[in-house]
Amino acid sequence: MAFVFCQSNLSIALPISRIRFLTRSLRTSQLPRQHSNSDVFEVEQKFPLSLDSLPILEERLRILGFEQITTKELTDWYFDNVCSDLVQQDCWLRYREDENQGEWQLKKGVRGQYNGANTSTVYEEIEGAKALNAAVDLLAKVERKADVPLPFEFAGFAPFHIPKLLEEISLLQLHPFARILTKRASWVSTDQCNMMFWALTVDLDITDFGYAVGEVEAMIKDRRDVPRARAAINGLVKRLKPVGTHSTIAIGKLEYYLQSRQPELYQMCIERGIVKEPAAE
Repeated sequence: MAFVFCQSNLSIALPISRIRFLTRSLRTSQLPRQHSNSDVFEVEQKFPLSLDSLPILEERLRILGFEQITTKELTDWYFDNVCSDLVQQDCWLRYREDENQGEWQLKKGVRGQYNGANTSTVYEEIEGAKALNAAVDLLAKVERKADVPLPFEFAGFAPFHIPKLLEEISLLQLHPFARILTKRASWVSTDQCNMMFWALTVDLDITDFGYAVGEVEAMIKDRRDVPRARAAINGLVKRLKPVGTHSTIAIGKLEYYLQSRQPELYQMCIERGIVKEPAAE
């Protein structure tokens, strides 16, 4: 499979931890609007997850005052056009199927915030119809110096029911470039006496292609609480790292997927600074 890449001046690195800004507002609309004033920051960090050591990890969580609250299956479809114009802007449009419900989500990389010893990346996350609005706006701003080939059929998804794009954006020729099925077990802190880890959530994810990764996250309403949340998350991650490992670094499910199944797209992301180049062993 050959990808056609278009020029872009945006370059954003993905760090170990990241902060996503969840917003409910959008400037323009070709699609239905939903209004809400709720803004929240999600601070998260991934950590290595070994299937062999999963029972030990779960026991550590219990000792630290965590309790498993849900187990569910998620199916994430990632979409872009033939030139990968969204990805080149560090923007990730996905359709998440959770049980019998589905929702469009767009994660937009934001530069220059919360830089420190452990640089964090800020993502603005838009949900529902507004996510498609934002994707329309982003693609409309891409300048074409020459005609590009018509989108090709993305291979590998024929056996699956691909989410149908809304009519308003069907002419943008968006196609799936990744499908990730995840079995997720979510744990929350129930020990109110442990203020350091209180309000943290731990997700343990296992994908259909054999990759496993853990994630610790905190939801906060005041950006001034970001350093405190980051410190709490980092402290918990250090306690949860698998026995015999020296690193708490782990890549996300999508990054691993691109490494193994979309190497040309993954290499483009490295060259443009959208993802970090893997560290030498």
